[in-house]
Amino acid sequence: MSTPRQQRQALRFMELGLVAAIVGVLIAVAAGRVLDLQARIEAHAVRADINALRTAVTLTWLLDREQVQQGMDPRKVLERARGVELPVSGDEHPAAPGEWRYAADSGTLYYRPARSQAFPELEAEAQTAIRLRVVVEADGARVQVSPSLAD
Repeated sequence: MSTPRQQRQALRFMELGLVAAIVGVLIAVAAGRVLDLQARIEAHAVRADINALRTAVTLTWLLDREQVQQGMDPRKVLERARGVELPVSGDEHPAAPGEWRYAADSGTLYYRPARSQAFPELEAEAQTAIRLRVVVEADGARVQVSPSLAD
């Protein structure tokens, strides 16, 4: 037969176990939300970068058409303004997820997402990287993005 003290101690252990289970569930829910939020932040940041590159290439073409060439690294426009040298790789894909790399041989800027779930467009086309390429035409210059990203 158990004493009242042993019964109280058993009740405390049960209460402690219940609190631990509740905290564990809350942590699991929060962790899932944090991961989802990180993917959404990455998607918004990449789309903002692409829009900035498009704007920079268009404005540079309007101001000085000779500075914009077919297949150029669109970051060069920003590099000139900031005085920062950007990494150039001969590979077709970036070295690490979450990085931009320019492949000079193909004239393509690549971004490999750190969280692929942030870009369902890549999975739909069975690709691992977002590709950007400067296209110069008679009426202007633009940054072509593949696959097309939904806003």
